[in-house]
Amino acid sequence: MKLKNIYYSLGPILKRDKDINIISGVRGNGKTFRLKKRVLRQFFIHEKQSVWIRRYKNQSVQAALSWLNDMGDVIKKLKIEVELMVNSKQLFYKDEDKKKVVICTFIPLTGQGNYKSVSFHNVSTIVYDEFLHFSFYGKYEITQLKELLSTVQRDRLNVKLFMLSNNVSKDNPYFEELGINKLNQGITVTQNYAIEICDAHTVMLAERYKQTIAFKFGKPGNEYNKYSMEGKFLMDNADLVGTLKGNKQFKFNIECDKTTIGVWKNKKIIYFSKSHNSSGKIYNIFKKDLNNNIIITPNNSSLGIGWIDKIYKKELLFETQHIKQLIIEFLKLHVK
Repeated sequence: MKLKNIYYSLGPILKRDKDINIISGVRGNGKTFRLKKRVLRQFFIHEKQSVWIRRYKNQSVQAALSWLNDMGDVIKKLKIEVELMVNSKQLFYKDEDKKKVVICTFIPLTGQGNYKSVSFHNVSTIVYDEFLHFSFYGKYEITQLKELLSTVQRDRLNVKLFMLSNNVSKDNPYFEELGINKLNQGITVTQNYAIEICDAHTVMLAERYKQTIAFKFGKPGNEYNKYSMEGKFLMDNADLVGTLKGNKQFKFNIECDKTTIGVWKNKKIIYFSKSHNSSGKIYNIFKKDLNNNIIITPNNSSLGIGWIDKIYKKELLFETQHIKQLIIEFLKLHVK
């Protein structure tokens, strides 16, 4: 098997000819590299520019400054004779008159408002890299993306969006917005988008990954290796997720990320559920959600909850993955 054939290929999803292309899969299979190659091909073959999105400014700058590091062979293959350069915002070269010619613009999603008056009339490819992540999603993140897409595309119909990620979690605001609730390996096509859940590593790539430090760091079959090699969604394990049976006592409500969670208790078990008491006391756990309520910490003695200790004792239970992720993210902020 040729080495190039063990990595990701854009060909199959491009054949679906959809404006929105979502690509999620195992780590290290070449998703980002293929889109970088497309950016260069679009410009030097089709004379079209691109936009590259990351969530935060520091991520966008880092992506820009390191963008050319692994593109040497591609540049040679495409016979690009100009000297490609990057700064914190653009990939470009200088023509014979020393004028900057922009190939790709790097934009942080959180700073999209700064680009509303900029013309992107020659852009045909938009890449949103690492759109799924392990931390908390911004309250207006989806709106920010839509605003940026509108700024770049305007009324043109020849623009394609590629959203790239590792398999972090199926429970995220992007899948919710697009109505994605069932995922299968391979490519699924709807009227508006194509989504590809990349196959697990080929045997050859799997053998290469087994030699890495990340693979060796842990017991065989651990969750991270399933995520890295088998395409499993890392944060979607079933630990502490389920329905609490028997009688339970309502304690209070939590509001976070536009979600109301009921907190219940049954003997030692604290249960976080979609079922809540609309007349019960409401608390917030994140300052960004604070709305005339009281913000609590996981060891607030007046509430008698001690969540950090209880999670280690497996005395917390979450009705859904989404609720679990919200509470775990909260607990992370308070672990010293």
